[in-house]
Amino acid sequence: MNRWMTVIAAILLGAMMFLDVADVCGRYFFLKPVLGTHDIMGLLLICVGTWGMAHAEICGAHISVGVLVDRFSPRLRAIIGSLGYFLALSAFFLITWQMFVKGVEEASAEMGGKSEILGIPFSPFFIMFGIGVGMFCLVLVLRLVHSIVEAMRC
Repeated sequence: MNRWMTVIAAILLGAMMFLDVADVCGRYFFLKPVLGTHDIMGLLLICVGTWGMAHAEICGAHISVGVLVDRFSPRLRAIIGSLGYFLALSAFFLITWQMFVKGVEEASAEMGGKSEILGIPFSPFFIMFGIGVGMFCLVLVLRLVHSIVEAMRC
């Protein structure tokens, strides 16, 4: 599932690029910018940013600085890693939960939030944000379990 989410995020990123080029060319060459580009770009960025987080974690593409931790024993590093994964999982689980709650509230509200120019409702994007961060939480659970096993083994 993560692979499909990453592919969708990459396709949306490409669509954002083409939309941005069309907007700039339309604005400067034809004096006709694409209407609602900023609305669409902001909403698509939600999907691109969150749906790629799990893939970045799986690939180890997140930035980590281990100046101090690299000097510790493997067991202590695994314990610190477990603590870090637990704290991250706790925070991102709360974010996931609240995004789903907010998405349902926005969908059920008569006057839910909408984008300024095009009037696109925000509720599906809250749900998509929750799905992306939820997938990241699943990866964090796997990393946490692996780190705990590593701490027990050393």
